[in-house]
Amino acid sequence: MITLGRNAGVEYFDSPLDDRETYANHAVDCLPQLGGMQWVVSTGNIEEIRGAAADALQRIGMRAGRAGLLVEQLRALSGRLCLRLTAPERPVADLVALAFGRAHCRRDSDEACWPPLEKGFLIPLDDIADMLPPLEAQPGAGLLHVSAAPRKGLRFCFIKAKYRRHLREARDPEMLQKIRRQLAALRRPWDKWRGGKDVCAAFRAVRRAKLARVLHFYVEKARRHGLAQEQYAFLAAEIDRMIEKGGAYEFDARRGADRGWVFCPEYSGGDPLRIAPEGDGSIFLFGPGRID
Repeated sequence: MITLGRNAGVEYFDSPLDDRETYANHAVDCLPQLGGMQWVVSTGNIEEIRGAAADALQRIGMRAGRAGLLVEQLRALSGRLCLRLTAPERPVADLVALAFGRAHCRRDSDEACWPPLEKGFLIPLDDIADMLPPLEAQPGAGLLHVSAAPRKGLRFCFIKAKYRRHLREARDPEMLQKIRRQLAALRRPWDKWRGGKDVCAAFRAVRRAKLARVLHFYVEKARRHGLAQEQYAFLAAEIDRMIEKGGAYEFDARRGADRGWVFCPEYSGGDPLRIAPEGDGSIFLFGPGRID
C-alpha cells in the first residue's frame, strides 16, 4: 500500500506500544516530511521479510533463528532498512551489525560503546543522506545518535558499523583506518553545515528548521518504540529551543563521541572490546553476546 498526503499517518502502522496488532502485521517505509507531501509505503507480508532475514543470516554464517531479532531491531531503526532485506541485491551484512548494535544500545550499559537509548535516539544516516549536508563519503551503514543535557544543548554522535565474519578479519588495520576516515568524513561537513558561520542568517535559519523536522520525526519514532515520555518531552523541547534561539543556540561541542562498531559472530565476549585507541573515532569489536 502507498499513501501520499500531508498527514500520512505513519503512527498508525508504527506504534508497537499503543497498537501491537497493527504493528505486528505491517512494516512501513517513511521518511521525514520536508515538503508539502509525504510518502508512506507499507507491506503486510511480514513473513516474507522474516524469511528473507533468515536466508540472509544463513548466508553470512549466523543462525536463522535470529531472524525475528534482526527484523525487529531494523524496524525500530527504520522501516526502509527492514524492507531492504527483500531487495534483489540484499547487501545485508552491515545491516546485521546495525541491528545487533541497536539491541546492545537498548540492553547494555557500557556508554563508551553503546549510546544509551533511554537518553537519546538513533537516526540511520542512509535514510537522510539527501536531507542533510553534502557528505565527503557515502553514509552507508551508519547512525547518528542524538541526545542532550540540561544547559549543554543537543549532542550528535556518529557511528559507523561493519560486519566481519571471522575474527582474523575484524582487526584488519586497513579496515580500522577506513572507519576512522569515514567518521571524519561525516563529522567535518556536519560541523561546518550546522555552524554555518560563512552563511547568512536566513540560510542558517532554513538549515536549522530542516534539521528540526528531521529530529522531531525520529524522536517521535523513538517515543513510539519505548523512549520514556519525560525524556521525549525534554528532547522535543530542546529541538524547539534550537529554533527559538536561532544563531545564539549553543550545541554540545564535546569531542570524542564518534565511534565505530565491528560486528563479528565469532566474538564470544559479553562486553565490547576496544580495538582502536580512545579519542575521536574509537572502534569496538562486539558479537551477538547474550542477545536472542
